[in-house]
Amino acid sequence: MRLKMKIVETFDNERWQELGLLTNCADIITRHDRLLRSLAWGDSDYSGNVLAVITSIIGRNPSNAEIVRAYVDHGLEDQLDISMPVKGQILQRDAMNFGRNRNPAERD
Repeated sequence: MRLKMKIVETFDNERWQELGLLTNCADIITRHDRLLRSLAWGDSDYSGNVLAVITSIIGRNPSNAEIVRAYVDHGLEDQLDISMPVKGQILQRDAMNFGRNRNPAERD
């Protein structure tokens, strides 16, 4: 529950979007009918929505638990080499090249 409480205390819309990209679960975040709305309005059900979304993210892929934990504790600084395909390219996300698009042939 420490993880949930830290998210409740520190996350904003942008951090949720980043977490969604890091875990390949952006759809879970954007499709949850109350998470971002309850965050924006400061509603009392926000912490329950956080728990539901985190459970779904980890349920989709248990290895997401470590990504969530690292991101909550340290932000993007620990996410040194996370790549995802984007229409024939690799979106390389790291502390030095955040958001830089690279051609797959350029991979290190």
